[in-house]
Order: sequence, then structure tokens, then C-alpha cells
Amino acid sequence: MSSAEIPNQVTDLGEAWASLSMIAAGTDKLTGQLREMVAGGVEAFDQIDSVDAAGGVRSVPATQRIATAREFSMSVARAAQAVSVLQVLAAGVVDAEAVALNDHQRTTAKWLEHHHGISWGEASVLVRSAKARGHYPRLAAEFDAGAIALGHLNAVAGIVPHRFTAEQRDAAIKAVAGVQDELIDLAKRHGVSRFREFCDEVRDRIDPDGNPARAAEPSRVWLSQTLNGRWELKGDLSADDGALLATILMDRMAKDRRAEQHAPEPDVPDGTAGADSAPCPSERRARALFDLAFDGAGAKSPGRAGVFVHIDVEHLGLGPLPSLAEALTDHTAPHTEATLDITVDTLWSLLAGADVTPIFTRSGHTLSYGRSRRLPPDILRRILAHRDRRCRFPGCDQPAIVNEAHHPIHWGDDGPTDPTNLCGACGFHHHDHHDRDLGIEGDAEGELRFTEPDGSPYDATPGSRRRPPDESESSESSDSSE
Repeated sequence: MSSAEIPNQVTDLGEAWASLSMIAAGTDKLTGQLREMVAGGVEAFDQIDSVDAAGGVRSVPATQRIATAREFSMSVARAAQAVSVLQVLAAGVVDAEAVALNDHQRTTAKWLEHHHGISWGEASVLVRSAKARGHYPRLAAEFDAGAIALGHLNAVAGIVPHRFTAEQRDAAIKAVAGVQDELIDLAKRHGVSRFREFCDEVRDRIDPDGNPARAAEPSRVWLSQTLNGRWELKGDLSADDGALLATILMDRMAKDRRAEQHAPEPDVPDGTAGADSAPCPSERRARALFDLAFDGAGAKSPGRAGVFVHIDVEHLGLGPLPSLAEALTDHTAPHTEATLDITVDTLWSLLAGADVTPIFTRSGHTLSYGRSRRLPPDILRRILAHRDRRCRFPGCDQPAIVNEAHHPIHWGDDGPTDPTNLCGACGFHHHDHHDRDLGIEGDAEGELRFTEPDGSPYDATPGSRRRPPDESESSESSDSSE
């Protein structure tokens, strides 16, 4: 590259960033127009609902209502498709410029989750799709034009296995790039679910060993909480791991059955068949899996601790259940150090064979060690876990079980090892404080203040809820005119 070429490229790059800034401003104006349209749509729906509630006779023919509903939904889908392209572009720019790190977030997906108001899974789709858009230009062009959906692009992004080395990944991306036209044709003719099946087949065929089977891939387990509070466990195990786990569970289930056979007969009310209450195989398997995990958790832990559960004495009582409002604001319910609540029934069953560590307070304040020691002992860490539940950084959801104890007033600056000067911080934000001057100050028993490296307050408001600059200015001017 000659020196004469450099200024032109810098100028072009500057124009590109200026264009992106103009698009951002135009998008904010468009958002204001969309909000006006939303307000009109809400008003129309309210009118329709009020007529239906009053039992009024509809004067609009059914065919016209159906056609309008269909077109309204289709227009919203087209708008959503266009927005999804902007979301992927935004995710790509944010990822390339390391915005998350600058804004004290662990990953781009976590940054998008916070500022876009979406789930971590949805944010991960945007990040993966942004990478795929850079790898496959013809697919990107079809996606940008609205010919294929975000789900199609994300399915292509999942073709290359995560376990591949850098060399294998480059070769796989090149192979997928060679069949872009075929993938585009399939995406246009099929929905996302069917297209994902095709991509899975492609994923199997790009294995460098030529083995379409996925037996060599590592085992995976997914654990997620459902809307009703229960938990869903899914797994994809290798042949060896599956065989070993199945054998261990079968052995444990057999031992449980033998123990039941030698146990005293339970008292069964008259007219009730004891066999009807026997657990089914899936229930036995779940019980065996939990017992094995619980036993293993405490096998090598001090004090035989399988899991630490935090409770207040008040929760050991059998008083009335709290109201819904109280339940939403009560943060002292029995919980594990993974910040997961448990029921009182489970709490009592755990207490039956547990080692209880009482924490005494003096004048309402918990244990303090002053300058006698720098690192807090385990019992003080338990106190912090119970008090904080999560990382204290605004918007961070890392549970207490993985957090580190941080001194807002550093030990080297004569900071005491007291609860008022100790807060739970995840490893990322703890290092962010020390390495990048994220400010943390205040009374840890109360409110902490977080500041940017330049000393300005950290704004934890999600970007999706912040008013655009022109909208804020107009709002302020209207307030002043009143």
C-alpha cells in the first residue's frame, strides 16, 4: 500500500462512520413515528374491544376485517424483518468495537441483553448472525434484502461446530461459502425449522474426518428454569458418557428399590392402594440423579457441605404465606448461593441432616474484622452471599456462588474487612475495577455508587429505554414552556 492511498481510505472510513451516525439519528426519528403509530394502533384495538364488550353489532363485513388483520400482521412482519437486519448490523459493530468491555459488560451478548431488552439467547443469535453475515456475503445480501429471515441466517451460523480448531473452522467456513446458492434456495423454499434440519446435515458432512456421526463431540447438558418455576434438564451425551451415566443411575435405582423392600410398611389409609403412590421410573431416575449429585457435592467439601442454603430465622416459622407483593419484594427467602429460591418444605428436609452455622450479630451489625485480616473468612463470605445474592454491579446477574469479596476502600488504603466495606463482585467486574478504573464507592451495607473511569456516574439505564437526544430536548423545552 502506498502512502498516497492512505488518506483516501481514511477519508472513506470516516465517511462510513459519519453515515452510520446519520442512520442512527434517522432511526431515532423513525422510532418516534413508530411510537405514534403504536399509539394509534392501541387506540383502534381499544375501540374494537369496547364494542365487543358492549355486545355491539359489527358494521364492518367479516371479509374486510380478515383482510385488514392479515395485511396489518404482514406489514408488522416486514417491519420486524427490516429491524432484524439493523439489529444484526448493530451487534456486529458493537462486537467489533468491543463496546461491551468499554461499558463494563462481560460479552457483547450480555451488553445486547441489557440495552436491547432481550434475552441472552436472543442476543447470542444476533452476535452469531453478525459473524455469519461477514463470512457469507451472498447469504448476507439476501438477508439484508429481506429475502430470508434472521432464523435462516442463524441456522447457517450454527453449521460450523464450536469444537473446531481455528484451522478447521476456516476450512469449514470456506466449504459452507461454496454452497451459499444452494442454502439460499433452500431458505427461500422452507421455513426456519425445516431449514435448520438441512443445516444440521451440512454440519455433519463438513467433519474433517468424513464421519457424519456426532459421536466424537463432547457431551452437553442444558439446565433452564421454566415460567412456572420448575426446571428442565436436557442432555446430549456421547456414547461412553451415556453408557456410564445410565449404568450409575440403574445401580442407584436398584439400591433404592432394595432399601424400599426392607423398609417398614408405611401406614396406608383404608381404601387406598399403596401401589398407586409408587414413583414411576422417570421419578426414580430423577431422584437417583439428584441424590448422586448431592452426595458428590459434599464428598470432598469441608464440613460435608453439599450445598449452602441461606435462611433467616423468621422463615423457620409456620406463619401465614406472604402476599404476592411481599413475595416480589422479599429478598431474604431461603435460597442457595446460586441465588435460587427453595420452598420451606425443601428447607426443612435439608435441615433434617444438615450442619447449621449460626451467624450472630451485635447491635444489628454482622461480623467485622477491621484491620486484623485482609481476606474475609468463610463465615463472612457466607454473610456477603446472603446479603448480596448477586454481583453488586448494576444489571449483573452473576450469583453469589461465583463472586469475589471486594473492598470498596482498598486494603492498601486502610480499608477494613467489615461488611460495610465488602461487597460481592463477579470476577469480570472485580478486574474491571482494578484494571480499567471502574469506580466503586459507598457503604456496602447500603447503596454503592459506580462511576466511569472519567469519574462520571455509570448509567445503568438500558439503551432501549433511553430517550433519543432530540426527543429529550423537545421534552425539556415543552416542560420549560409550561
